[in-house]
Amino acid sequence: MRCVDVAALFASAFKYVNPDIRLMAFDTEVRQLSNLSKVQEYLKRKNLMKQPNLEIDIFALAKKFANMCGGGTDYSKPLALLVKEKAKVDMVIYFSDNESWADQIPRAHRQTGMMHYWKQLKQLNPDAKLVCVDLQPYATTQLPEHKDVMNIGGFSDNVFKLIESFANNEMHVNHWISEIENIDLTQIQSHVS
Repeated sequence: MRCVDVAALFASAFKYVNPDIRLMAFDTEVRQLSNLSKVQEYLKRKNLMKQPNLEIDIFALAKKFANMCGGGTDYSKPLALLVKEKAKVDMVIYFSDNESWADQIPRAHRQTGMMHYWKQLKQLNPDAKLVCVDLQPYATTQLPEHKDVMNIGGFSDNVFKLIESFANNEMHVNHWISEIENIDLTQIQSHVS
């Protein structure tokens, strides 16, 4: 399974539950999928919906969304567009392999394109939060953890719970450190023996 397929499935699940959210597929450009009724009409025309009066088919939407992009990756493109539009946002969620190599921010600025545009978006939306779900976690991130930035490595159903906790201010910068410190190693040892 490709990262774009996993990202599209997660995005489609969010769109299904929250029809008013804005979806943006990206590679070196941004492609938007924001109007659910237009998506439903498209899927009906292509006979991808099982029955025309039922809710949208998440898997068909994910397939369409995944096919919207390919090629290089500029992780900052969606944020740059939001800044350009002076968009009002409360949370931005990325699902990606986190490997951005095509951004146009000179490295002399000692920041990724993502950092550059997140700072600008935060000036417009001081309470906004950012979640970066790295579908294939490596040693690097586009943005370090912060009270308004959460990085998640890997994917499972728990991603939805983590995002919800973060959105509800139930997590903090040192959340994972405290979670690890709360592990009772004696319990683990007894299961291993």
